[in-house]
Amino acid sequence: KLPLVLGADRYVVNDIGSAATRRYELVVNTPENLWPLHITNTLLKSIHKGPNPEQSASNLVLVQHAFRYEQLSACLVPRSEPIKTLQIVVDIAEKSPQGLDEPTVAYLTTEMLRIVDTIHHAGIIHARIAPESFIMKTSKDSKGLMLGGFYNAIDLTMFGNGVEFSSSDSKQVVLPCLEMQSGKPFTYQLDMYAICNIVHQLVHRGRVLVPIKKQVGGEQVWSPQAKTPSKFTSGVWAEFFDEMLNNVKDCRKTVRTIRSRFEQYIARPDVASRSTTAVVNLYHLLHQ
Repeated sequence: KLPLVLGADRYVVNDIGSAATRRYELVVNTPENLWPLHITNTLLKSIHKGPNPEQSASNLVLVQHAFRYEQLSACLVPRSEPIKTLQIVVDIAEKSPQGLDEPTVAYLTTEMLRIVDTIHHAGIIHARIAPESFIMKTSKDSKGLMLGGFYNAIDLTMFGNGVEFSSSDSKQVVLPCLEMQSGKPFTYQLDMYAICNIVHQLVHRGRVLVPIKKQVGGEQVWSPQAKTPSKFTSGVWAEFFDEMLNNVKDCRKTVRTIRSRFEQYIARPDVASRSTTAVVNLYHLLHQ
């Protein structure tokens, strides 16, 4: 049953044969392209070897069924209704006179870092991370973020160790990282820069990241042009942008380090209760 067309080669489908009606996004590719299924299998193989596989898998929107025909292929991806993406939260941050509070942004940042750490550990670069890529979990029993849209993902496990990519034409990428903009080789920096931009929009009421070079300790480093709002009193934000923009020789190590720093921050007794309240408030805000 195809009651609603999402766009070119995408449809919403209802599985009415199950006990409870399930909704999927049907992605049809002509000619056939089962790359999203390959990315799904690569991610799940890695996730099932690690801790909390069910939790890690629940944070990703992956292909559940795939079909291959003579001249086309189709993938079924779970679809929640109504869809609430992180772009809604960015819009709220932009329109609110006071913006978002620090615990809310810290919680969402931690969620994004956890998810990106998971896919990078599997050797996957998402390559097109944007606020619309993150779907908000909106049930009372399950809160947080899910990352989807792996249609253009890069699987580094298919290459040799130490592989890097280069691109002189950054116009073909939605949000080119600093390495792409300067013609330098890149891998996970592409996702790291995208996360930096989303966090910057959450902190600075929708304003996109504008990095500038500053002289610090005899060397030039990248830093956001905008100063951190005064109500963001912890030091994690300066550390976040400094590490994610500059410490990119070992990207996976940097993401793990910053993830751990934020997890420690939101677990502090004086922050934990405020983070919990922030999540509840965000849940109610999304259901208005």
